[in-house]
Amino acid sequence: KRKAMSHRFADIVLLCLGFSLVAVGCLGLSSTVQQQALPRWRSMLSVTEEEGERLGRRLNVKQIFAKLNDERAVRNLEKIQRRLDLDDRELKHVVMRQPNILRANAIDTDYEFNLKSLTKRFDLDDAELKHLVVGLPPVLGLSWPLNIEPKLDFLQKEIPLTNDELRRRVLKRPTMLGYSLERRYKPRIQFCRDVQAPLRLVVSYAARTDKQFHDLVAQWIKTHHPQEDRPTDVVTKEEATTTPTANNRLPDDGDHRHPGETTLEL
Repeated sequence: KRKAMSHRFADIVLLCLGFSLVAVGCLGLSSTVQQQALPRWRSMLSVTEEEGERLGRRLNVKQIFAKLNDERAVRNLEKIQRRLDLDDRELKHVVMRQPNILRANAIDTDYEFNLKSLTKRFDLDDAELKHLVVGLPPVLGLSWPLNIEPKLDFLQKEIPLTNDELRRRVLKRPTMLGYSLERRYKPRIQFCRDVQAPLRLVVSYAARTDKQFHDLVAQWIKTHHPQEDRPTDVVTKEEATTTPTANNRLPDDGDHRHPGETTLEL
């Protein structure tokens, strides 16, 4: 009896061990299948579930990992990475800010047109073009003839700015290309004209909210034109158009930063 019980116990142990091995094998197979099922574009970008949900909301696509065309997404990612010489971190940053890259049908024509137009307008080398796009990824998707070009022409003519000045400012703060011409630049230029303040303050303080902009313009006027000389909200037209000197310098693009400067009004 003892021998029979010993054999039965051994059989039970072997049976349990067999079930355990089968279970482990199934789990390993399931994990392998799951890994193989991951979209290639997700692997390229190392996108988390949370980041995927954010991309899906931006693209208005539910279950983005399952429904996005993987072949097209991978092709577009490879093209934009090669075109701008982006590393993996920069590529992910650009895509998270401009997710339509993943499903664009004509990335060679639409995005390439903007890249060539920016290069020609500002005489950019490859490194400068990359810096501009990484600084403002949505610039890839903005309409050049309807949005970017009219904005640049307006600022250059109205302020005015030379080609070199505009180029320097855009490279120093690419986000200025994303602010609205109708809702930000035009009203602020009119405001500066109304109070006879230098129009260059419009681009120097482009990133600020309207209230911050108005307060900073008033502060600039008060600082450079004391109350005993004239009202603090007025400067002469001659002063407004005079080239700034070391003692009467207009704020530069990099002088005043704030956490919300990357917020766009497209």
